[in-house]
Amino acid sequence: MIFETCPINISGGNLEEINVNCYHSPSSAVLKIVAPNVKRLLLEGNVKNDLNLGELNCLEEAAILMEPIVDEFDKVYEVLSSLCSVKVLVLNEATIKAACKEERVQVQLDEVWYLQMKIGSFTDDLVPAVVCLLRGTPELCTLYIRYKPTSLVPKYNTSRFDIEYWKMQNLGFISQVEDVTIELSAGFNGIELARYILEHAENLEKMVIRYLAEQSNDIGKLKESKMNSNPMVTFEEYERSI
Repeated sequence: MIFETCPINISGGNLEEINVNCYHSPSSAVLKIVAPNVKRLLLEGNVKNDLNLGELNCLEEAAILMEPIVDEFDKVYEVLSSLCSVKVLVLNEATIKAACKEERVQVQLDEVWYLQMKIGSFTDDLVPAVVCLLRGTPELCTLYIRYKPTSLVPKYNTSRFDIEYWKMQNLGFISQVEDVTIELSAGFNGIELARYILEHAENLEKMVIRYLAEQSNDIGKLKESKMNSNPMVTFEEYERSI
């Protein structure tokens, strides 16, 4: 459902699924939800100024896809902090960056076992935000890093963080994760993360690494990684979306 007016008030004790799309709203929407039994939530678009999601203790699945204009840390942190019961979570790049803007504050999502991140190029300014998010999901079993092109993300400064950086982060999820899919784009940051997972994920059972044609030589080196388990690893070449 697309809302073009503000505010948005949603309430109902029997509601189990809520989808809010504010991409076409003339201004940032004001959202208030009172639905204590909702199980699935989709929130995308320009919602930013006033957010009141109420009690979401029954929420199991959430997709928070806020627009890049969202740069208010407190509001985005508040949204993610309300997802304490969520097990399946999808976030876009803008939400990840905004939520992890203040590195001293950690979003804790201990129940999440499936995490999908929709990101553009794996830029240097994005990596610390991804680390912050992964720190908050220690019980992660399935990780999907999906390449989602965006004109707001530059395709440079994508090679600063090597495997030694990832090893220094002491990420708890690495001992739990079983299934990983990563779609690589420009630079080496994504490749180094893939290498880190291959070499340190003790319980990894399956990993799919999708790469661009120009990355073929680097992927050849990645295939030589000394793995810490015996997963089924698949390498797939794909074409960059426009």
